[in-house]
Amino acid sequence: MTLSGTSMATPLVAGWAAILKSSNPSYTSGQLREKLIEYSVKDAIKNLPPSTVNRFINVDCPLPTVA
Repeated sequence: MTLSGTSMATPLVAGWAAILKSSNPSYTSGQLREKLIEYSVKDAIKNLPPSTVNRFINVDCPLPTVA
């Protein structure tokens, strides 16, 4: 089975945000957004329209911790 598109992207990103939040309960929604962007790869998918954000979340990275 293959899953792709926004139907699969939404639960993946929501799950990753939940993991980040559980590891760092003090994170605000803005901090979660920043971390999601930080751990994503820009322009990972080729031949997309210019209006597409085109970010690919990297869930295979170490979880950040609050200092």
